[in-house]
Amino acid sequence: MALPGRKATVEMRSRVRLITLIATLLCQMAGAQPESIEPVTLQLKWHHQFQFAGYYMAHELGFYRENGLDVTIVPGSPTTDVTKEVVSGRADFGVGTSGLLLDFADGDPVVVLGVIYQHSPLVLLMRSDSITDTVHDLVGSSVMIESHSADLLAMFNRAGLDVSTLNIKDHTGRPEDLFTNSARAISAYLTDEPYELDNKGFQYVMLSPRTYGIDFYGDNFFTHRDLIETRRDLADAFRDATVRGWQAALAEPERVVDLIIAKYSQRKTREHLLFEARTTAALMTPLVTPGHMLTGRWAHIADTFVEVGMLSEQPDIDAFMYAIGPSPLPRWVWRGLTWGGAALALLLALVLYLRSFNQRLQREVARRRKTESDLIETNRSLEKALAEVHTLKGLLPVCSHCKSMRSEDGTWESMEAYISKHSDADLSHSICPKCSRKYYGRYFEDAPDSASP
Repeated sequence: MALPGRKATVEMRSRVRLITLIATLLCQMAGAQPESIEPVTLQLKWHHQFQFAGYYMAHELGFYRENGLDVTIVPGSPTTDVTKEVVSGRADFGVGTSGLLLDFADGDPVVVLGVIYQHSPLVLLMRSDSITDTVHDLVGSSVMIESHSADLLAMFNRAGLDVSTLNIKDHTGRPEDLFTNSARAISAYLTDEPYELDNKGFQYVMLSPRTYGIDFYGDNFFTHRDLIETRRDLADAFRDATVRGWQAALAEPERVVDLIIAKYSQRKTREHLLFEARTTAALMTPLVTPGHMLTGRWAHIADTFVEVGMLSEQPDIDAFMYAIGPSPLPRWVWRGLTWGGAALALLLALVLYLRSFNQRLQREVARRRKTESDLIETNRSLEKALAEVHTLKGLLPVCSHCKSMRSEDGTWESMEAYISKHSDADLSHSICPKCSRKYYGRYFEDAPDSASP
């Protein structure tokens, strides 16, 4: 069989290029953006700051979009009721505190997706009038507390302070109001207000719920139960992207600070945001991944609420917590696996095709080598025959008496037989004049002498 001609080779190369192109396109499609993007809203509980760094990074690095989400991040204020925003449908996701458990127990259909702060940063800052200031000195005083400050309310109850004896006012968001007689105490975050007050030289007393054994979770992110039941894929996608966003934020805090100043808010200085970043990392702890939460920890928080009289009984913690399940994979991973599998299958087909083609080439090369070997052998035979023909022109073994000739195998044969065997000559029999007179003289007596040899 002949080797493939130029036309067949060109056709084969075209097929290889086509298959390679298709495989490349499939690999590119595996990392492509999803076909549809779902618009959703995230409601924050406070102004833009490092407290929400993970959400900014998930948005900036495209994690939300990779998971099929177009997330609008809405800033909050001291009076924003994040739970109401989510329950009403004005927001799909929200950032809350451990007070979310109280809303759930009160009938709000909320589900916590994950926890950011493993230890709550919520504290109470009190104007220092004497070195013996205690929480009981707040009786009859004005206290500015932001909504859902369950940690502080639990602290008051555990300390034996009747909350009804306090003049609780809405938080203005201005820590300096603590020193304008607008309030004797204000709720604050360890990550935020202390830095500002310290830089201004104000003297204050910090009361931490942890001093009273109240160690709650801090910020969490949650959603509406209807979304879990009807679009669980959105919850999975949001949780996955948010966790990755927080991991990126903790890895590059300075990048997040620059991002906040450039795109979200210039309300704080870069140094203030970096202070917030360091404190945030400490409260999140490096021992667990962002979003980590335990049923037992939420149950302990619920028991504390029951103990201080903020709950009558422990609610259904399993219904309150999002069931993550075994290694949930977001849509972009499934999509990548699907397209990647298709690309792998196509590449495997290409490998098998090339392997088959290579085997055919190897068989053809073997046939060609055999043909060449046969040609060489034939050529050798011809050369040998020609060599034998040439020996008739050289010395020939002829018997000096009977004129027989010796063949290669040592036998003797007539000269006629030898010549016929070793050449293309055929002999015809005749008689020369000399032999004619010698043997048949009586018949050739009158033959001319010119005929003599």
